[in-house]
Amino acid sequence: MTNPQHNSGRNQVCELDHLVPLELGGADGMGNIWPQCGPDDMTLKNRYFKIKDRVENYLADEVKAERLQRLQALITRGQRAFNAACAGRTLEVLLEKPGKLPGQLVGKSPYLQAVQVMAPRARIGSLARVTVTEIGSNTLFGALAEAPQRTAVGA
Repeated sequence: MTNPQHNSGRNQVCELDHLVPLELGGADGMGNIWPQCGPDDMTLKNRYFKIKDRVENYLADEVKAERLQRLQALITRGQRAFNAACAGRTLEVLLEKPGKLPGQLVGKSPYLQAVQVMAPRARIGSLARVTVTEIGSNTLFGALAEAPQRTAVGA
């Protein structure tokens, strides 16, 4: 292979770069370093290695975006599975504020899931036992559970 015209001796400008970019999983060692050269009569941003850097940055952004989408999908699947496993369970819920519907309160489960339940406004700020009756995409819906019956001592 012949050298490009006007790219030798004093006219040659080189940069050491990673053959496989670090952003794409390349190693940070001498086995992944190579010289990228180009004529010095070009502006820096138009030298061959700078064009390659722009392509690498674009590819790295695309790879990161795809990885983020996969991670978000995995988190969403895990969240939905966890929420589905709560169906029928009775949880202690901290009732925090009124909901969108009249008579509805919104609270948090011990796992910090949003829980909506029909309850008197006076219950805001208290813990309530709530049986989960329905699962939404980001919310659990439930009904107040009956308090366990206590029998009087000696009764």
